[in-house]
Amino acid sequence: SGDTVYAIKNTGEVLVIDVRNPATSFVVKTIALNEPAYNLDVSGNYLNIAHGGKGITTLEITDPLDPVVVADTGLYGLEAFSPYVNGIKSKKNGQYLYTATNHLSVFKMFDDDPTVITPVIVNTSWLPNLAGSPGGWNITLSDNEDLMIVSGRRSGACIYDVSVPSRPVLLSSLEFNGLLFDTAITDDDNYLAGVTGSSFLTLVDITNKSSPQEISNVKNSSVFAEQRRITKDGRYEF
Repeated sequence: SGDTVYAIKNTGEVLVIDVRNPATSFVVKTIALNEPAYNLDVSGNYLNIAHGGKGITTLEITDPLDPVVVADTGLYGLEAFSPYVNGIKSKKNGQYLYTATNHLSVFKMFDDDPTVITPVIVNTSWLPNLAGSPGGWNITLSDNEDLMIVSGRRSGACIYDVSVPSRPVLLSSLEFNGLLFDTAITDDDNYLAGVTGSSFLTLVDITNKSSPQEISNVKNSSVFAEQRRITKDGRYEF
C-alpha cells in the first residue's frame, strides 16, 4: 500500500512495515489478532484478513501506518460446513470480497458509501474437489478480474467466471500432483501456473476454461517453496 507493506503471521499478528527506504525498512506497528490468520488483501482504505475460525477481520488503513480494526465477521451459521477462512481476495473496487473455506463465499462489503463497512454474505457454494481440511487455501484473480482460481492444499483447483461479482460460475476443476500452494494466471488468461509441495511447477493450458490441459510438470529444486509467479509475457515462471 504505497510506502507501507502489511504482513500476516500465522500466530495472528499483523505487521505494519515502513518501506519508504527499502534498504532500511522496519516494523512500525504490530497488531495482535489473538487467533491464527493466514492471508490478507488490501482494497482501497481497508485491509481484510483471512482470520481462521474468526472469519474476516477488517482494518481501516486511512492512515497506512496505523491500521484500526473496524469489523469482525464470523462465518458460523453462514455456511453449511467448515467456516474456517484461509483464502481471501477482493475486487479492485473493494465492494465484493471472496473467502475460501470448504466453500467459496461472496460478501458485499458496502452499498453506496465505501467508508461504512457492513459485510453481508450474498452467495456461497461448495468447492467440489477441495473438500476436507484445510479446504480452499488461496484465491487468484486475473488482471481483468473476470477469472478466479481457488486452490487448495489438497492438490486441487477450481476455475470460476466472476464477471458477475456476486455470482461466481464454476467452469472446471483440476488436480495437481501434490499439495497446491499458489497459482498465477497469464495476462491473456490462457495459462495457469501452480506450485506444489517439493517445488514442482505445473503449467496448465486453460484456453478452453471448461477443459484445462496440463502441458508441463517440472521439479524446480529440492527446496520447498510456497510462492510462484509468472512474468507478464507468460514465458517464465519464478
